[in-house]
Amino acid sequence: MAIPDYETLMRPILQLHADNQEHARSVIVTKVAEIFQLTEAELAETLPKSKRRLIDDRVHWAILYMVKAVLLVRTGRGITQITDRGHTVLAQYPSALNDSILLQFPEFKEFKQRNRGSLENTVPDPTAEVDNHAPAALQTFRENLERTRAFVYGGNRLKELGVTAFDVDELFRGAWIQAVAYHEQWVKQEIVDRAVAIAEDSTRPRPAKFQKLKISVAQFEKIHHDRQSIAKIFRAHLEDHFGRESFLRPSQIKEGFAHVSSIDLWQEVASIRSAGVAGDAAVKVPELHARLNEIAERRNQIAHAADHDPQSAGRLLPISGEDVLDVIDWLDANAVAIVQAIDGHHA
Repeated sequence: MAIPDYETLMRPILQLHADNQEHARSVIVTKVAEIFQLTEAELAETLPKSKRRLIDDRVHWAILYMVKAVLLVRTGRGITQITDRGHTVLAQYPSALNDSILLQFPEFKEFKQRNRGSLENTVPDPTAEVDNHAPAALQTFRENLERTRAFVYGGNRLKELGVTAFDVDELFRGAWIQAVAYHEQWVKQEIVDRAVAIAEDSTRPRPAKFQKLKISVAQFEKIHHDRQSIAKIFRAHLEDHFGRESFLRPSQIKEGFAHVSSIDLWQEVASIRSAGVAGDAAVKVPELHARLNEIAERRNQIAHAADHDPQSAGRLLPISGEDVLDVIDWLDANAVAIVQAIDGHHA
């Protein structure tokens, strides 16, 4: 049989959690394969233009959506456990689950509204191992995000334990700032790495903005007369140049990547994140811009205004571990889509 879609997998996976124990995603995949009697050939199927197994992707989405609907809760990396709501839903829906059922829960409805375009096959599994073949900057970024996720999981655990010695929400605010900082640093490193690669290979097309990059006479002489490595000199120059730039906003990110690619960046990213999705469900460029601006603005609110609620003196804006995990997942997906967009086109 064909591998079931993520909605078909929801209830069987939730049922596997009915014992109230913690369950690892890798074990769930194995049990799902047994339940649906999937063949070795079916288990080996991968997503288009990806090394990721289709079964892993489908299980990921089934779990993620049930976490967002609070039927399951994350207790660690790739580990989930059933909630009281999950038990209630098992009893109420003995046959199947789907998105329409989950939309009765405000947490899931809000998640869907905030993350249009982050649908099946469009966002990388945040619990998956980093692809060793990914560009170095992207791999480092995703490893950094994993540490931030672990930080958030720890905060969630402290919440569960009822810790009151300090405000656990401050951990979540710190993680929000950290995730945004990692994303901005990745943008800078990705641009530098790609610009150096272009400089070293005379056969590669040069985008218009790349042609306008300048180096000093001293740097030119180091390369031309002293025979120093162009990669070393140019990299140092670019790291200094872009290190002074900000890459928090969509326009800044687009301008930065224009030095190494001539594509219509956000249009291509929207197309990638809408893969397999049609009509009104497809993500639009303004939605990408709005979400990225929202993430940046909250980062600034935390960093520069201590996250005080401007509408209520003396109070802080609410924040939760799930809010931060949503941000981490979105930024992760954004970076992957940018790399895919640039790698899928010549400058």
